Amino acid sequence: MEQKVSKAYKFRIYPTKKQEIFFDNHFGCTRFIYNHLLAERSRLWKEEGISITGFDAKRMIPLLKKSKEFNWLKEVNSQSLQEAALDLEKGFKRFFKKIGGASHPKLKKKGVRKSFCIPQNFSVDSTNNFIRIPKCKTPIKTKFHRSLKDVTKLNSLTISMSFCRKYYVSINVYEKIEIKKKRVEKVTKK
Repeated sequence: MEQKVSKAYKFRIYPTKKQEIFFDNHFGCTRFIYNHLLAERSRLWKEEGISITGFDAKRMIPLLKKSKEFNWLKEVNSQSLQEAALDLEKGFKRFFKKIGGASHPKLKKKGVRKSFCIPQNFSVDSTNNFIRIPKCKTPIKTKFHRSLKDVTKLNSLTISMSFCRKYYVSINVYEKIEIKKKRVEKVTKK
């Protein structure tokens, strides 16, 4: 019997110097959006008693990008910024539902866990060993050490950097897997 499951594959990527700068901009912008929206949500709750949702927070991003003060946010993929807003919303939901002892979302510090998500408009070419992401003009060299032949749908990419400046891409996919039915033997009483 065949079934579709959600899986993630992590591969090493080898960006050029320009791509590393592009990634650093993404890391900084998504961290800024997360922290800015966290501060704004906290301020609105404390000062006015207003609770806003993640989607309300997401609608603030275009306004920030249009302002002169934050127009540098236009340099990165807008969907990655929106994903940062949704990550904050997930953090609040875990906190309010007391899931896994979650605490109130905290500000993200610079240099700790650098990553950003790309939910769509990307491409993966495992035969030529590269991926393409929005606003990055050149393909990113990738080492595919596993086959993606059973993948039925690509869901999202997450690009991350380790402490020793190695870059990785996690590709979230739906994949077909074969489930073997266990043979049940009848036990007879003697």
